[in-house]
Amino acid sequence: MKTDRFELTPAKDLLFDEDKHEYWLNGKQLSGITGVIHRNLFPDEFSNIPPKILQASAEYGHSVHSAIEDFDMLYTNNGTVEVKDYATLCREHHLAHEASEFLICDGANYASSIDKIYRTGNNSFAIGEIKTYYGKLRGDKLTKCRWQLSLYCYMLELQSPGIVIDKLFVLHLRYKQRRNGTFDHISEIVYVDRIPANVCKALLDADLAGVPFVNPYTALPAA
Repeated sequence: MKTDRFELTPAKDLLFDEDKHEYWLNGKQLSGITGVIHRNLFPDEFSNIPPKILQASAEYGHSVHSAIEDFDMLYTNNGTVEVKDYATLCREHHLAHEASEFLICDGANYASSIDKIYRTGNNSFAIGEIKTYYGKLRGDKLTKCRWQLSLYCYMLELQSPGIVIDKLFVLHLRYKQRRNGTFDHISEIVYVDRIPANVCKALLDADLAGVPFVNPYTALPAA
């Protein structure tokens, strides 16, 4: 019995300025999802981190993202440990790449770009987020990832009615030399449970209205 293959719906009229990291819809600038999470859930996340370290971390993360996107989209491998580890994770977890940096939008106020979407069936998909964090993915780091992936899931469902998203996970990849000469080498997939759509909507509604978000979770379980 033949089953129709579901295709993702692109974000209509959404423009992304990669240099400025800005999202625009019909002349209106939209807020990114990471900004929503930072404003409402982790406002002090970077308060004690020197700008130089933040910049270096961002540059490293961008280089890893770019190399992996080239691997998935252009079938090129720059030979880095991170790309090799990513390829291994894809084989071990049977990840069938569908899209990279896929733009999503609620149609009015919020937009973002999903790192990775993998096909798991005719109408089902998994969403992956690449992170290059130092150390274990747990505590606030894991909680932030869970919110980010859940909000992506919520908005992707709005944009592509009928889609089934059956897995959310973080691709935690890192290969950086420490001061003592050893390497911080991390290669793992960390699955997260989805935060319900109504809670994600409540967060976006509170952010749009400029009122405090009442977080129903006092603490999310660490890895």
